[in-house]
Amino acid sequence: MSLEITTSGWSVHGVDEDRLDPVFLTFDNGRAAQKARFGGELFPAELPEGISGRTFLEFFQIDKDTGGRNGIVAMALDVEQLLASETPRPGDDVDEEEAQE
Repeated sequence: MSLEITTSGWSVHGVDEDRLDPVFLTFDNGRAAQKARFGGELFPAELPEGISGRTFLEFFQIDKDTGGRNGIVAMALDVEQLLASETPRPGDDVDEEEAQE
């Protein structure tokens, strides 16, 4: 199964800024660093989108073509499990021999 992230949001609540990867706050060049690292864009859900002033959470619930409501999906992630995971992330260098084990 593959997961394709196009646009997503993340909550700033409870985030340890010292452990936050700076790429989450890198928005220049059309968010090229995020797209290269994660295959999509990730926005802080509680911060305002620049033109509408809505939070990104509210902004992404409005269909840009119709103005109607979009559904969103929320996922709770176990941060400690993710940090302990040895699963490579997109863009990580993987030793081919290790990947086949």
